[in-house]
Amino acid sequence: MILLASLAAVAAFVALWARFERERQAAAATIAALEERLRELTLRVDVVEHDAVAVSAHAEVAESVLLEKGYADADDLEAARRRLEDEGVSGARGRDGEMH
Repeated sequence: MILLASLAAVAAFVALWARFERERQAAAATIAALEERLRELTLRVDVVEHDAVAVSAHAEVAESVLLEKGYADADDLEAARRRLEDEGVSGARGRDGEMH
């Protein structure tokens, strides 16, 4: 009888341990997937930051050329900036990646 109770206890322990291991492996797989997604998103943010710096530099060059050539003055450039801020930048992408 004691042997049967001991076997039942061991069987219960093994079943619980097996369940714990399955859950641990599933959690580890989920964490690995999230880490990969985080790496991808970090890379995308780095690329966007780089692109934003490049666009900003190009805009500064364009403003300088417009001012130097006399095509625009500081007031014209400020008015253009306000107009873009009010309208939003055309061609901006939404969260779904589609053009708006």
